[in-house]
Amino acid sequence: MDRFRQIEIFIAAVEHGSIAAAGRALELSPAMAGKYLSALESTLGTRLMHRSTRALSLTDAGQQYLAASKRIMEALAEADAEAREGRSQLAGEIRLGVPRAFGTQKLAPVLAAFCRAHPQITLNLHTDERYADLIDGRLDLAVRIGTLSDSALYTRPLGSVRMGLGCAPGLLGAHERQNVPLIRQLPRLVFTAARSPGDWMVSDSDNRAYAIDGPTAMRSDDITLLIRAATEGLGIVYAPMFALDEPLDDGRLVRVLADHQTTRLDLQIVYTDRHHQPARVRALIDHLAAVSMRLRLDAAVGVASLHQQGWLEGGHSGPSTYVCRRTFPMTWCDSSASWAATIFSRGKFNPIFGEYFPANRQEVMSLMAFCFASSGTL
Repeated sequence: MDRFRQIEIFIAAVEHGSIAAAGRALELSPAMAGKYLSALESTLGTRLMHRSTRALSLTDAGQQYLAASKRIMEALAEADAEAREGRSQLAGEIRLGVPRAFGTQKLAPVLAAFCRAHPQITLNLHTDERYADLIDGRLDLAVRIGTLSDSALYTRPLGSVRMGLGCAPGLLGAHERQNVPLIRQLPRLVFTAARSPGDWMVSDSDNRAYAIDGPTAMRSDDITLLIRAATEGLGIVYAPMFALDEPLDDGRLVRVLADHQTTRLDLQIVYTDRHHQPARVRALIDHLAAVSMRLRLDAAVGVASLHQQGWLEGGHSGPSTYVCRRTFPMTWCDSSASWAATIFSRGKFNPIFGEYFPANRQEVMSLMAFCFASSGTL
């Protein structure tokens, strides 16, 4: 029997709730539709659904096969359409899951550029700080930050995200912001959707680790809400640096323990099938990866420029071993746009570099590129 016809009837039976209804939808008798399904199960050597006189229910194998079958049929329909129309332009819908804050603050312009390049593609975005199940949510792919527990997913690395601590300027004095014992007593604003170990952990230049474990003032699965509460002076917040950039830059927040190391989280694309992806989905994956790679190439140029200007020495063991001229060993840079804007517009003392210097625009651009290299983020 035609394998694609078997799959088509299997999908229709699930969507319509019965084999008879699937047969009617596809202009087949109930008996013939049942034969197609039995033949499919016989070929696979496993039962896909439980049948009763009242309803159908999928087995675990049936759940997995249904998701894969839908992707196969969608890819076939796309290939047929392109062959009929001779179409070279990608088209159709892509269902993408993204963390809400990251999507708003970092991915929006990247995705807008993709849509401009492919005007016949529609992006359907599912925004949630929690990990959405790709199969249950019928997502083609997702961007995720943190540790993955599902080893069945395929991944494409994009870089990493640096975490940081911040609070309202009035909560701590300038000299108190590096005082670990004092900071450990402050109320915390806790993000409940975190999926990685090492939350609220910092380490000093001697690699001594400390847990910031003060009392909890607020919990939420919305990191933007917690950051807003921090600007109101409620407590300290532990969040990705991309989410802290704006309130740090406009002065609503200040860095806490800026000279300490914090956790770095993996940033990656995840998807369930690497062999039967529609061309439009592959194009989006390649677009996101290309943006990440371009930033790293720009960063390499920036590091070389800083070396030539005499601003950096060392770096043979990785970016964390760079030494700024006349100062101390550098820790990982972060919040590149904020630091560069601060140095250029206000010429302020920079605790990461440990010195005051009146930067010109060329040096600022080099610094921004170097920070991108250190953070590895989009």
